[in-house]
Amino acid sequence: MGVLQLFEPFYMAAERRGAPAVGDIYWVPIPHTEQTPRIFDVKRSDSRDHTVLDYEIVEIRNHHFTERTDRLPIKLLTLGATEELVIAKAKKRPAVVLFSSALTDMATLSALDQRLAKDIAKPCYVVAPMYSPATPSSPGPFMPTLVARIRALQYPHLACLPPLGKNTQDAGEIVRLDRLHATHLARGCERSEWKLHVDVTQLIVDQLLWAAHGSVSEYLEAAVETVRDSLPPELV
Repeated sequence: MGVLQLFEPFYMAAERRGAPAVGDIYWVPIPHTEQTPRIFDVKRSDSRDHTVLDYEIVEIRNHHFTERTDRLPIKLLTLGATEELVIAKAKKRPAVVLFSSALTDMATLSALDQRLAKDIAKPCYVVAPMYSPATPSSPGPFMPTLVARIRALQYPHLACLPPLGKNTQDAGEIVRLDRLHATHLARGCERSEWKLHVDVTQLIVDQLLWAAHGSVSEYLEAAVETVRDSLPPELV
């Protein structure tokens, strides 16, 4: 069973109101990470009309993200001289709130500085999305052997949880710390009914630090030692 034997409960009822907190689980549109980015290449087909457009979807090329003298301003698109529209497919997934960021001393800045810094003053949250293990009817990357190793804490960037909202010892969610996503948790995002127990949240945060710079906390080291022998020899 591995890490799924260590905690009871994994999930707790979340607050229905208030600002998002560390450990809360939200439903968030998560973009697929493309190996080769795709660009929504759009331009005006009529130099006199902002609303008549031509476009094509292309893989990134050398001329993208450079100043392009042939691109005229387009209504509703405020693209800078070296900006592009990157597109990717996305899926709404449950995601764990890991930390938030916002300026708390905006009032000490000048009026001009406040106006220029308004974007970084908005509360923003970094979340880790959750992916489903593979099943016989729905194959995917997280097949049983890999899930068993994740449950044994073999990988710093992957964590295993029970199915969302169920405090069982069945593997139901894989938290991907290699797919961290920044979001305002605003339109398009919804609260789930759940948050992680503080001890589970701490374990995942410690895994993130392990993945980031190889540092293993005493808490995480104790967990790894506890589940070390849960993996059958043939899967090591």
